[in-house]
Amino acid sequence: MSGNSAGLGAALGQGEWGEALRRGFPIPVFVLSVVAGGLAIEGCARRGVQRTMSVVLLGELSLLVVAVIGGSPLVRHGAVATVSGWPFFALVACLAGAMGLQTAALQRVRGHTVRTTYVTGMLTHLADESVGVWFLLRDQARDGARGSWLARARCHEAFHRARLCAALWLAYAGGAIIGSLLDTWINLCALLPAVVVLLTVIARDQVAPLHAGPVVTST
Repeated sequence: MSGNSAGLGAALGQGEWGEALRRGFPIPVFVLSVVAGGLAIEGCARRGVQRTMSVVLLGELSLLVVAVIGGSPLVRHGAVATVSGWPFFALVACLAGAMGLQTAALQRVRGHTVRTTYVTGMLTHLADESVGVWFLLRDQARDGARGSWLARARCHEAFHRARLCAALWLAYAGGAIIGSLLDTWINLCALLPAVVVLLTVIARDQVAPLHAGPVVTST
């Protein structure tokens, strides 16, 4: 959405109205889908549903499947045609909506706050937590702490938060590599591995709810 916002501003400044529409359209769709995901999580939690993540991820999965099936006819010469009118915007709505639902679903996992669609913020958190770990290890060394730095770092929550951020970034970058390779062969069907991953996460959520603690608190 950062790139779309910047592209929207640039297109408006240059008077490119068609490009401004293409850039601006995903933004409200994304925001509304985050709202929809949040409402679904909150509503399910109020009704005592523990597996709230599965509910939202099923919505994301459905949108990705629709994007693959409905968007495939839009592919021309290995790329999605942007001049195909409302079918193009319907495809964009599915993808931006899926992104928003994922953002809503993964805000709180096992007590950690994660933002899988905000890569800049994720890398910032990684850097912040790494600084915290560094000073903790330095203070321990000054106090004469024994043991390897890794063993000592594992005792601190900041280390685990930094590790989570690093793992998310690696997964994001790895997914981009795999997706780009698959895109050259099967175009929009490159989304199908993501569908498999979502099914795996949903199955895991059915075994043990991934949303830690109640979403709604009472006073």
